[in-house]
Amino acid sequence: MKLGIYGAGSLGRELYDVALRINENEYKWDEIFFIDDVRQEKDYYFCRVIKMEEAKECGDAIEAVVGLGTPKHRRCMAETLKANHIRLTNIIDPTAIVSPTAQIGAGVIVMPYSRVSSDVVVEENALIQSYIYVAHDVRLGANSVLSANVSIGGNVHIENECYVGMGAIIRERLSVHSHSIVGMGSIVLKNIDENSVVVGNPARVIRKNDSGDVFKR
Repeated sequence: MKLGIYGAGSLGRELYDVALRINENEYKWDEIFFIDDVRQEKDYYFCRVIKMEEAKECGDAIEAVVGLGTPKHRRCMAETLKANHIRLTNIIDPTAIVSPTAQIGAGVIVMPYSRVSSDVVVEENALIQSYIYVAHDVRLGANSVLSANVSIGGNVHIENECYVGMGAIIRERLSVHSHSIVGMGSIVLKNIDENSVVVGNPARVIRKNDSGDVFKR
């Protein structure tokens, strides 16, 4: 089996490192490479870069993860993989602790030293970065992203395509509705409406998330 990391960038490099550690513990992939239609180099970060057209020629011998860390782009890239008949796989770092009762969807990434507790549901193509605590009975929606050092209380529901910035804390039994952005370091004490951008302690709405872009230029 071959592993394609779709996106030869900063997150892609981190995923490559995690994939190597997984292979050291339990050999899964005969080859790991990047899939990228923008980057012109044939080699990047110790492995080769191929185009999507070449990747889909691998047929059943390839599986892939999305190597970009913003919800809107994660969704679009996962859709592209599916359209090219490349199935999503999971990357879970050997240092991560994932409860046997957690339900993990296809394409989910759990980075080093994070904990996913009992009866958590992580939907397709979500990204959990490093040093994150996800308490019991949390539901994390498809294509959503938890940045490093986030803490999520029990029974929280984070819906599809949400982004939670570094160091944010979300109190138990709350809902963060779809396409919302929680700014880094924010303390969330009440429900967040759909398409909202919130910051601060306590977190407050500063604008609507009209574009779906996390990082404004």
